[in-house]
Amino acid sequence: MPSNKPVNVIKRQTPKQILTGLFNSALNAVYGCSVVEQQLKLHPIKGDVAIVAIGKAAAAMMLGAKNELNEQIQSALIITKVGHADKSLGWSCIEAAHPIPDAKSLEAGDKLVEFLSNIPSGTNVMDIVIALKKPI
Repeated sequence: MPSNKPVNVIKRQTPKQILTGLFNSALNAVYGCSVVEQQLKLHPIKGDVAIVAIGKAAAAMMLGAKNELNEQIQSALIITKVGHADKSLGWSCIEAAHPIPDAKSLEAGDKLVEFLSNIPSGTNVMDIVIALKKPI
């Protein structure tokens, strides 16, 4: 007679599959989108939000903010390394040199000052900055 108890099935994996799974889990744990989503779930923001995302992972972090805040985002500025932009996010995205600043870096700084100066009073400002010390 068959038992009604659940049966635990252990799927056998090769060492390569195990290591690949661990590697992918580690990457997901530090992926900018996931990290920002988790933080916003833990610390929700109420009201309108203006966001500044800066760094190589700025686009991924902005995606996480978009996924959680969606309609709350009134304006956003993304500043990232050349080749790391995601124009599909729909906000202003400036690409600049990294790690050595160039003229585009100075332009990005000017745009940042302008952006911050135009945020309406009473709007929450969220900054998402990735800053890892790396020798030049």
